[in-house]
Amino acid sequence: MNRMVLLLFVLFTSLFASGQAGQANTYSIPLKDKRWATNSFIGTNEGADPLFFVGYFRGLARMSNTGPVYLKTDSLNDHFTDVKKINDSEYYVLNTFYIGKLQRDSVYTLIYDRKLNFTQYQLAANGLLYLIGYDEQDAQWLYCFDGKKLQHIKKLGTRQELGLYHLILDEFKHPYFFSYQKKGISIWAINKQKVADSISYKIKCSKQFMLNALQTKKFKATLYDLGSQRYYFYNERGIQLFSYEESDVKKQVRTYYPYYVYSNKIGQYKIKQIGDSSIVSFELNSNVNNFTQEPIRNTFIVGNAKEPVRVFPYLKKYPNLFGANNSASVFSLRQDHLGRIWAGSYQQDLSIIDGEKVEQPKDRQYLFMNAGDRAADKMYLLADWGKGLLRYDVQGNCKKLLPNFVGFCTYVSKDQKTFYLGGGGDKTFGLHYCSTSELLREKDIQWQNIPTNSTFAIRNVLCIAEDTMNRIWAGNGGGICLFNPNTNSKQTLGLRENKLSLGGTASLFTDSYGTMWIGSIEKGLWYYNKYAPTAKDGDFHQIIHPFWTDGQSILAITQYRNQLLISYADKLLLLNLDSFYQKQKTIIRYLNPQEANFTTTLEQNTLLVSAKDSSVWFSTSDQVYQWDIAQWLRFKTYKANPTVSIHFGSKSDTLYPSAKYELAPKQNSFQLKIDYHTPDLMPRYIQAWLRNEEGDSIKVPAPALETAFSFSNLKSGRYTFVVNVLEEDGTISHYQYPICLDAFWFEKPKYWLFIAICLSAIVAYVFYLRSKKEIESAKRKEAEARMAQWQAETVSELNKLKIASISNQFKPHFLLNTLNAVGSFLYHKPQAERLVDLIGKSVRIIFAQSSTGVNVHSLSKEWELIENVIEIFRILYIKELETSLPSKEQLQAVQLQQIPFGILQIPVENALLHGLHNRKSGPYLLQIILENYTNHLLFIIEDNGVGREKSASLSNVRKHGTGLKNLQETIRLYNLNNTGNEIEMEFQDNIHHNEYGEPYGTRVLIKIPKNYNYEF
Repeated sequence: MNRMVLLLFVLFTSLFASGQAGQANTYSIPLKDKRWATNSFIGTNEGADPLFFVGYFRGLARMSNTGPVYLKTDSLNDHFTDVKKINDSEYYVLNTFYIGKLQRDSVYTLIYDRKLNFTQYQLAANGLLYLIGYDEQDAQWLYCFDGKKLQHIKKLGTRQELGLYHLILDEFKHPYFFSYQKKGISIWAINKQKVADSISYKIKCSKQFMLNALQTKKFKATLYDLGSQRYYFYNERGIQLFSYEESDVKKQVRTYYPYYVYSNKIGQYKIKQIGDSSIVSFELNSNVNNFTQEPIRNTFIVGNAKEPVRVFPYLKKYPNLFGANNSASVFSLRQDHLGRIWAGSYQQDLSIIDGEKVEQPKDRQYLFMNAGDRAADKMYLLADWGKGLLRYDVQGNCKKLLPNFVGFCTYVSKDQKTFYLGGGGDKTFGLHYCSTSELLREKDIQWQNIPTNSTFAIRNVLCIAEDTMNRIWAGNGGGICLFNPNTNSKQTLGLRENKLSLGGTASLFTDSYGTMWIGSIEKGLWYYNKYAPTAKDGDFHQIIHPFWTDGQSILAITQYRNQLLISYADKLLLLNLDSFYQKQKTIIRYLNPQEANFTTTLEQNTLLVSAKDSSVWFSTSDQVYQWDIAQWLRFKTYKANPTVSIHFGSKSDTLYPSAKYELAPKQNSFQLKIDYHTPDLMPRYIQAWLRNEEGDSIKVPAPALETAFSFSNLKSGRYTFVVNVLEEDGTISHYQYPICLDAFWFEKPKYWLFIAICLSAIVAYVFYLRSKKEIESAKRKEAEARMAQWQAETVSELNKLKIASISNQFKPHFLLNTLNAVGSFLYHKPQAERLVDLIGKSVRIIFAQSSTGVNVHSLSKEWELIENVIEIFRILYIKELETSLPSKEQLQAVQLQQIPFGILQIPVENALLHGLHNRKSGPYLLQIILENYTNHLLFIIEDNGVGREKSASLSNVRKHGTGLKNLQETIRLYNLNNTGNEIEMEFQDNIHHNEYGEPYGTRVLIKIPKNYNYEF
């Protein structure tokens, strides 16, 4: 009787396992050299933040979020066999004759002795390492290593005497040594560097077995018998068989308590928990060497002869729905009233997934479109090429209801009374509908459609949804149509007529709060919740998020509890509705790209939440997936906390947020790397870019997995490396790393300032000698003049000399400002020749005027100086400068009018240098107005710069602003001889105010009489 029960149990287990349709999703962890990939996976899963290691030819790699980290080693070992964790920060690296210590991603040799021969049985407990090995006489010993010394703590005997042996921890993490001989099992408790007396237990099984678990409080042991391929459970009642593997298991069985992995055919593996009926299936085109559990997300890491593979049990894929090893082009993914999933492919196939079974109806040779819905106990699917609407019953029998109909989507109203069809093509475009009760007819179904005159927005309907006002929304690439079945009225919102901002529509969904969500074509995610009698463009609002920066479409939308699920390109996103409605925050999580591991993009409108078990079903272009989202949402999330390093060849350094990092001029080519560690060991989407703080426009990149960024031949200046980490909890962490790239000495403004000062000093000295000579000549003439007029002549001459002195100060000031600007500019721009030409023209005017001995010249000469200074500033500083100047006719009419030197040029230069140049953004406006009156000329110079008060606080105008002071002193002296007919200069500050009420802008009014005496 017991044998019959066992046989039935074995047959049932075999049938259950072989009937599995889903395979756990996997991710291959890349290694740098696949020819010498891991022969065994070695690592540890202990603690709250476990580390995992991969052994490869003559090396060791540590798994990280951003890929394998290859450890430096001073050993020449061919292969490391294990890594043992001693405490929270220390690990020992082992092989048959070697013990090393891991520190900061480097392995240092502690023991290297070819005479030793450690076995595969090693154990770490209480900060000590226990090993079993042979000495030179082939005697077997139990060793203890404390980090410095290797000690013999018990002689175990020879190979023949000992039999099978192992080291194991009990439920309290206490170490034990056990051996199996003919009489049974002997177990020794290990206390630091001592071994207690053995306890013997009589257990009969084959000589090839593994002790998987040991409980010492009431002795219990779990054993796996390699000979019979059975698992046993031993307790005080004796041995009980509790699990039996598939009858055709011949190749592989690997154990890792409490799990074991086995294969019943090439490429197909299954992981099962001891004493549990649940099975995790996965595919692998290489033999499994060993495996371990990753506890953070309950995944498994499998070692094999190629690359280690991570297995994600909570995300299953169905690779063989249609035979021939494919599940491609699943355009229709729907669930019937029995909870079965119908997967319709555009490659002319249809499968029904019913738990662990996959069935295929007889009549399935259709090109299934992105449509399908359930009404009562029937499934309705759309087929391409004029096959129309298909009705399937529970048994999979098919009936054609609407031949020659071309459509893209279907929808059943919330009250289950109306069935809608989204049509397309030349004859069946628009929205069609009938009652669900009529669908049961074999023919003569009374279909109705929305009037189609000028309704461009409902041609080729791609998606349909219903809002809380029972209006039917139909969307496509042209816009949206709202149809009210209660009033038989419609409204269209299109790109052409109404200029709909969200553009075309790829998906629609109404959430449990009543908000209509619109997945646009190339413009991200939008929502509508106003619910007015008519909708307009301003009622639609866009969700702003970094994921939608590359112009791709939102393909599908649905809801799981408080999460809005969004299908987008190759990403599956979750928008937290509680945060959105209660806190007005956009929190978007994502299915991690490692656990998803999609090879193609997601399909349109194939996203559903199962009414049977709340799992999420969706498809890509080559696969169908089932996601245990409830389990996924229970996983703990971790912040990435990135570390940014800068690399110059073999040298590197660490950057810190908000701390400026200085670079030498020759360090203008470098690489920036982002590294981060979280216990889940999975990557994060990151936005990273180098921003030039001197005004260069930069397009912010889309989130990606890239963590290394190279930059070459950067010009000197201030930069900021900006890093945005899209965290797993849906938040975005922002980091900024300032970088300052220094200029070469000959590129710095100080160098050119020094040259400008030298040139100015030479020019000033020449003017000084000329002035000195003029003064001596004037004194001689004064002595020969009439003595009666000596006092008046003396005063007049002194005023004249003061004018000349002021003029001489002004002219070098102009040259100094100009040459200083040229110096800072020559390094960057190829327009130096133009600048030199403009400066040369201005210098010629200055020298020509200075040779006359007076400080007056024609308006035409002054205007030439103005045009030169405007052009210089436009080239050097303000490329976007906009000017409004008097016409040529106005200037020609007064071109011979004599005016003081610099009376117009200096206010114009001040407007450019101190007003407009300090403005942070455009527009940059300079206006000069000339009003020609009968007796005088009026010049109005106006700018929209920061104003004189703010300019004084930003620049060095207080220290070096002598030009305007000298000009005003010159005018004062000239006015002494022109009482009642003076030159007037008025300043009007803060002539404008911005939207925040902050003042800006300056206006200068200059009145110059036409008949003015410039003589003393």
